[in-house]
Amino acid sequence: LLLYGNLSSVSQDYYRSGEEHRFMEDNSPFSGIEWASIGPAFQGGRVETIDCPVDQPGVIYAGFGSGSLWKTSDQGMSWDCIFKDEYTQRIGDLVVSISNPDVLYIGKGENLRASRGFSIPGTGIYKSVDGGKTWYNKGLTDSHHIGRVVVDPTDHNIVFVAAIGHFWSKNTERGLFMSKDGGNSWEHILYISDEVGIVDVAWDAVNKIVYAAAWD
Repeated sequence: LLLYGNLSSVSQDYYRSGEEHRFMEDNSPFSGIEWASIGPAFQGGRVETIDCPVDQPGVIYAGFGSGSLWKTSDQGMSWDCIFKDEYTQRIGDLVVSISNPDVLYIGKGENLRASRGFSIPGTGIYKSVDGGKTWYNKGLTDSHHIGRVVVDPTDHNIVFVAAIGHFWSKNTERGLFMSKDGGNSWEHILYISDEVGIVDVAWDAVNKIVYAAAWD
């Protein structure tokens, strides 16, 4: 359970708007109507991340900067949106666990490595243990933009998160975070300042070496 008191004012606004959206959707007189797209078609672009589970030919996950997370099981012939009921649709990075392909982690917030006004923030880390059917928020809700999520190939409970932080203001929930319990708790293992975040991370699981790239 996420309490508003633990969030910044901006993050609180995202959660409140998400709850308002759900309320309006549940109470809409048009909720039972079936809709068909008749155009015009528009490609949203800004594919931020793509990953595939091991030993599942044809399964692909694709995350969009402002268009949520999509999954195909037939090599891209058809796609389903599997992250449409959460508070924000901005995907920064996605990783599928090698040791257990049903375990997925999403880092929210666009990770465009540029100071652009339309790089939309997100609400932390989300996790699924059933291949994307259900999702759970695992914290870091004030990180706003997550550049990379890395999972140990032998243990899906060991996770590294490169948090860029707020694009246009100072904040402390940025830097490199590590979890050893599947996101239930996080250790802030690299913090430079409230203006400098970590934009990328690589994990050498054999030699136990972490490489991180900082960005102001």
